[in-house]
Parts: sequence; C-alpha cells; structure tokens
Amino acid sequence: MSVLPRMSRRHASSSPVTSPLLSSGLGSSLARICGITTLLLGLLVLGLPQRVVGQCTSTGSGNWGDGSTWTSCDGDSVPDANDDVVIEAGHIVTVQTQQEANNVTLRQPSSTYGDTVINIDNGNSTSGDLTINGFLKLESGSLWALQNSPGGPATVFGDITGSGSIISDANGGTLFLEGTNGNQVLSVTGNDGVLGNVETAADLTLQLGTDITVENLVASGTPGSSGLTVADNTGSGTKLTVNGSNPDIKGNLTTNSNVTFSLATTLPIAGNFSNNGTFTTTSGTVIFDGGGAQQVTGSFGSSNAFYDVEVNGQNTDVTFATSVQIDNSLTLDAGNSASSSDPTLTLQNNLDVNGPLTVNDGAELDLYDENASTPSGGTLNLANSLTLDGSLIP
Repeated sequence: MSVLPRMSRRHASSSPVTSPLLSSGLGSSLARICGITTLLLGLLVLGLPQRVVGQCTSTGSGNWGDGSTWTSCDGDSVPDANDDVVIEAGHIVTVQTQQEANNVTLRQPSSTYGDTVINIDNGNSTSGDLTINGFLKLESGSLWALQNSPGGPATVFGDITGSGSIISDANGGTLFLEGTNGNQVLSVTGNDGVLGNVETAADLTLQLGTDITVENLVASGTPGSSGLTVADNTGSGTKLTVNGSNPDIKGNLTTNSNVTFSLATTLPIAGNFSNNGTFTTTSGTVIFDGGGAQQVTGSFGSSNAFYDVEVNGQNTDVTFATSVQIDNSLTLDAGNSASSSDPTLTLQNNLDVNGPLTVNDGAELDLYDENASTPSGGTLNLANSLTLDGSLIP
C-alpha cells in the first residue's frame, strides 16, 4: 500500500488517493488470508490449557492437609496459595500443619448438616498455621476456631466479613491482620465480636464493620511514622474495646471519627496517640513508653478524658498538644518528661512528677476542674523540676 509523504494540511491534495494494490484483486485476497490466519490462531489459543485460580471444595470433615477432604483443587490434592477454598455446610476442617489459600468461604450450616468449622489446631503434636492471601467470608452460623490452647496462628491479608463467628480467647492462637495495600475490613457479627489475640501490620487502617472487643491487641509500627489507624466502615459508628492483660501499641495509634475506643486495661503506647472519635475509660491506664518524643493530639477533653497516664521508658518526652483532662493521676517516672503546649491540662486527682514537667507559654496546668459534676482538687507531688512558663492553677 502506497503512503503519502507527511505534509502540512495546506499542501495536502484534496483529491482522493487510491492505492494501486487495493485497486487490484490482490488486496482482497490478502485480506481474506489475514482473516483466516487470525481465526486459526484464535482457535489454537482457545485449545491451550489456561492457568486459572482453582476452587477447592470440601467433601466432608477432615484434616486440611488430607487430599480426601477436597475435590476440584487446581493441580494438587490439597489447597495452596493459588486456590479459593469453600468449606461446605456441616464440614469441620482442622488445620494441623502450615497451610495456605487464596480466598476462603465457610458455608452457612443447617440443622441437617450441622456446624461448618475451620479449627486451627496447635496442640502438643500439631502445629496448625493458616495463611489466607485473600478474603475470609463466614456465612451465618459458621465458625472459625482459634481458641484451642494453645491454638494455632492464622494470617489474613484480605477483608474478614460475614455473619458467622470467630471463636477466640486470650489462651488461643493469634490472628495476624496484614491488610492488602494497608487497609482491611473486620466485620464479623455472629458472636459478640470478642477476639483473643490480634496483631496488626506495621501500617494498617483497620475498617470496623461491627463492634469488636480484643483482649490482647498488639499493633506493630514505628513511633512517629507508622502504626494502627482504627476507622469506621459503617457510617453510623463502631466501637473497639481493649480489655486484656497484654496489649501493646508499638507505633502510633489513631482513632478516626465515628469510632469509639474503649480502654479497660493498661495500654502501653510507644508512638503518638491521636483521638478523632470518642475515647472512654473508667479505670484504664495509658503508658507512654517510646523512649523518645511522643505527641497527644485530637480530643481528650472532659468527655474523652484519660483516667491514669504514666510516662516511662528512658528519655520519653510526651507533649500534650491539645487540651487534656486526666481524671485520676499523671505519673512521670525518673528520666522522662511531659509538657503541655495547648491551653489546658486538667487533673482531678494526683500529679506525681518524678521527671521534669514543663508548662509552656500560654498553656495552663489546672489541678482543679471547676466544670466537673463534683469539683475536686488534685495534688502536685513534685520530686523533680517544674518549668512554669504558662499558668499553674492549684
């Protein structure tokens, strides 16, 4: 086919140009040959085996690693990282070794078939450990059991949803939430939302789709740069309660709007703490122990007050960069410091200072809350220096 040389629109001929090749019968023959060749190639491609994610479906109760438990797996007798897994109604599948899958769905049980269960078993002679690279869906009535003592761990990268239940306690296995692309939905409504041991990835936004109680929450992260953000996935508000004996925030902790964070235990935080929702505690203690600079920001006034605050860990320096109320006591251990850079730091009980305390210019340290329902004064026990550039209201 002849091609016109590139020229400006001004010099281009307005007369139609006809290729000598196309004006002959040869052009039509070549077109037909090309069409037939394309069709043959298409048929050849369709005939080749295609690599797709398989679906392993349970055939009955049994061990995950036993091929007789499954059917239709993609090239293997048991599920692997490339396979979606469906556990049918009434089947109880036990994980006793290290296993992996893509997406996992537990079907809704019925009175005819009984319970549908994944049981992670890490007993005396077994070492159950399940990694799910995609989502976990628990249909109504199904169970995912991590409560065996000591229960095996499980790692999930995708969303965990459904109206089934996760059965877990502090003596059981740990649920590791890794969050694909830093986000993960946790919305399981079948039980009361009580989880035993949960550990989150270093920089994760956890989207709550229902109220969740975690006995022992461990959030990975780097103080000042990464950590756990708790967000609401419903638009109407959700609640995270931490009440176990061994929680630990290794980086930053941020709660977004529409999230209620309820603390009923002692919670160490190594990074910054920012509350943009509701913070409630009637007896819990927050320990800032990062060993460096930490900031408290957001809403921590009278309706979101701390109960006890302790600053420890060598060279920890906490700045209250917002108005803060502490209903019971603020304790600074030796070798650490705290300062208030916003207008008011209010205490209704004791302030025990074993390290330096700084009240910056324009800030106020108030040991008496005149707006409290029962106004009461606090006691300042000073065993170190008090730098007062702002106001001290005894």
